[in-house]
Amino acid sequence: MSLEATNPMYNVVAVSFMKVYDIAEGRIPTFHLDPETGLTKSQFIDQIKLLDDQGRAVILALCGADAG
Repeated sequence: MSLEATNPMYNVVAVSFMKVYDIAEGRIPTFHLDPETGLTKSQFIDQIKLLDDQGRAVILALCGADAG
């Protein structure tokens, strides 16, 4: 589901689970958008900005699936 399709009643939107492909010690995770979303990285960022412009928060859960 796209972020812009999120019910406007939600003022906080959680996005999970980000997968970390390189977990070398001290490394900051690099974001890779799953191609199955059908979105480019730029489109995803635009959707986050749209929600932000509406006063809604978007939370990205890091490493939840892999406990990295």
